[in-house]
Amino acid sequence: MVINIKDEQVLTLVTMLKTEQMSLKRYFIEYPNETEGMITPEEAKDVFNTIIEQVIEQGFLTGFNIAK
Repeated sequence: MVINIKDEQVLTLVTMLKTEQMSLKRYFIEYPNETEGMITPEEAKDVFNTIIEQVIEQGFLTGFNIAK
């Protein structure tokens, strides 16, 4: 799948994804019994890392690191 995003939107997208991943991680820690059917922090991290890898391959945001 190819998604075209304007250069100036890349940082916004990456920031949004990372923020959501961190929020999910906190939520899963605080409310471990209320997570059924939700996207897991691991799933969010995998999406974030995939996007970051592709963005870096295309020469953008070369200073970003893969989420651990």
